Amino acid sequence: MEPGPRARLIRTLRFRATHHYHRPAWTEEENRRVFGAQADPHAHDWRVEVHVAGPVDPQTGWSVDLGALDAALGRITLGWDGGDLNALVPEVAQGVMTPSTENLARWIHLRLDEALGAAVGGPGGASGAGGPRAVEVRVRIRSLPAVVEAGGVPSLGVGHEGGKGRVRLSG
Repeated sequence: MEPGPRARLIRTLRFRATHHYHRPAWTEEENRRVFGAQADPHAHDWRVEVHVAGPVDPQTGWSVDLGALDAALGRITLGWDGGDLNALVPEVAQGVMTPSTENLARWIHLRLDEALGAAVGGPGGASGAGGPRAVEVRVRIRSLPAVVEAGGVPSLGVGHEGGKGRVRLSG
């Protein structure tokens, strides 16, 4: 039996949040030397773009339930608009990772894939590996480099808002 048509859905979130770079195991001097002014809390306008792909359901015409996707994204990013990512992302709050665009893209990707699997009946959805999956997450800070993670294997896209100068490096 041939697989049916597949589609990719792109959802974009925009928010303003603060963050700063800090490694708890480092001295303040080392943090300041490595991160410079980025060691101080500062706000950015963020844009997160998630790409979800899956088979088109012949009954609904959907590749993913938008209500379930939006609910998952809402849980994942709860409090981020106007919030402090250092306090709101558990691994950042615990000092396990820094709130870089690279780390946030991977963090969102993993949680979104888990949420999509749970929303439609387990890993990969109701139809196993063929269900909707997060295939790409892009995190952008307005007019700073963007990061892309695709298919669970990170690829970094360096560019600016509007896509000018994007370069993809596959990992």
